Amino acid sequence: MKQFALLNQHGLDTATMVELSFKEHKKILAGLAQGKSLVDLLCMNANDPYFQTLHILCQSLSFDKAIQCADALDTVQSELKTKVLRALAYPTFLFLFSYGLILFFSRTIIPSLLTYGSSSTSMGLVRALQIGYTIVFFLLLLLIFGFVCRHWIPFIQKKMDMLPLFSSIDHYSFSLIWTALLENGCSTQSCIQMMTKMKTTKIMAMHIQSGLEMGLSLWDALHNEFGKDPLFMRCIQLGMHSSNLLHILPIYQSRVLYEIQTRIKKYILFVQLFAYTSVAILVLVFYQVLLLPLNLLQTF
Repeated sequence: MKQFALLNQHGLDTATMVELSFKEHKKILAGLAQGKSLVDLLCMNANDPYFQTLHILCQSLSFDKAIQCADALDTVQSELKTKVLRALAYPTFLFLFSYGLILFFSRTIIPSLLTYGSSSTSMGLVRALQIGYTIVFFLLLLLIFGFVCRHWIPFIQKKMDMLPLFSSIDHYSFSLIWTALLENGCSTQSCIQMMTKMKTTKIMAMHIQSGLEMGLSLWDALHNEFGKDPLFMRCIQLGMHSSNLLHILPIYQSRVLYEIQTRIKKYILFVQLFAYTSVAILVLVFYQVLLLPLNLLQTF
């Protein structure tokens, strides 16, 4: 799509641009010959967030601006997702590895060694670790499920927004999309309307749009949705008073991104300490269990 947009700036005909830019150019050209819209043909992959966004933007923006805006949104959202996943990859692996190690030792090795004797304390510690890890594991699954499904189910999003990390990510994404739309010449009203059709911002934008339709001012509608985020509302207030919202929102984004990274670092530290402590306890328990046969031999 970026290559197609670049070629479009040089005044080439549509058939040439399609042929040079897309692998399935014959299928697209055949659709054009049948009178189908170029935007509909390019956005046939409805499951791809990029093309979903592009199709929505093309309804209000020119094709060039829609591509530029979709690229900007895709870039910032991909960067945020990459940063979050990269930060969580190691502690998540460490947690799963420790959990698997505890399950393996508690179900295979330690029970077989305990046949040489009894150690209720050792087995009790292992079982406590196993129960603790199982509880944390299911909590993580619930968090992941809630994070993935929150954009479709308002009740889940409301509950997830009670957690500072997830509410910060949602507000950060909302401000990024709003900024990208403003940069491409959209009015505030148009921005809200387009964001009601985007998965990431749909629920928040619908609440704001509903408030506007009830006769509330933009400030009051935004306050009803983001009132618990004083920094966001302060930046909106400054942007409205100075008519410079486009340059105020990045200030909010930089602050919130720092807070998101700080919260993620705290989570990483907690997971690492929890995993290292658990593995250390498991090693000590395993060492005690290994000594059981030797203790029995000494008694004889």
